[in-house]
Amino acid sequence: MDLLLRYNLVNTVKSPTRITPNTKTLLDVIVINKAHYSTPATIVELRLSDHQAQMLPILNKTRSRTNQSTLKRHFRDSNISEFKHLLSKETWQEVYTETEVKAKFEVFMNTFMHLFDIVFPLKLAHERKRLANGWITQGIKKSSKRIKLLNLLTKILNLTQQTKMYISRYKLIYKRVIREAKKRENDNYIMCAKNKSKAIWQVILKETGKSPLQKLDIKLVKNSEEIINPYKISEIFNSYFRGTITKKRGKNGIWKSPFKYKGK
Repeated sequence: MDLLLRYNLVNTVKSPTRITPNTKTLLDVIVINKAHYSTPATIVELRLSDHQAQMLPILNKTRSRTNQSTLKRHFRDSNISEFKHLLSKETWQEVYTETEVKAKFEVFMNTFMHLFDIVFPLKLAHERKRLANGWITQGIKKSSKRIKLLNLLTKILNLTQQTKMYISRYKLIYKRVIREAKKRENDNYIMCAKNKSKAIWQVILKETGKSPLQKLDIKLVKNSEEIINPYKISEIFNSYFRGTITKKRGKNGIWKSPFKYKGK
């Protein structure tokens, strides 16, 4: 328990998970972050094993539409290789000199986490704002829970053909309701937006799961002057291609432009 509390974790299973005529033991655990803990896990008798099943509700906070910043660690192949190298170079002499098991573990974890933080430091990451799923109504949430229950019953029970047909029809209706709810929500979002073209692309990116393209810092050099204003750059290009500019041919027959492009 002390080890779990140290890392802000909690075991959610409080009741025995294996029951025999003579014994009751808690062998199975579900360990989660305390921030997501609301109620203890429920023990469910499915009669599929000598161990009971555990069911746990998880707090899932809805993301706001504002930009959020979170601390994240980046795990890349190069970092992992460096971490392995540092571990291989560690002698662990301080661990061997300790006599008590708890003290040995404390020294080991301190050394391990020190190297871990060096190789995988926490870095501030900015998350792009996401469109809220306003189409998810209370009715859809209830139907989603019912679908999960029906799927579970399909796996553990020998259902009649009539019941299976009912479940299939229910799933089709559920998919149709979701499709119409999404369509209505997207139509409303586009109609209320000031920039409808931008809103349409936001909906397309959201539905396809693609991220918006990154904005590039474009620089244009004209007559030794560096221009970074995107509006001025677009006007210069428009003027260049609209006007009647005499183009000079290079030695190899390649057209030369008076502009130099720089991109970050």
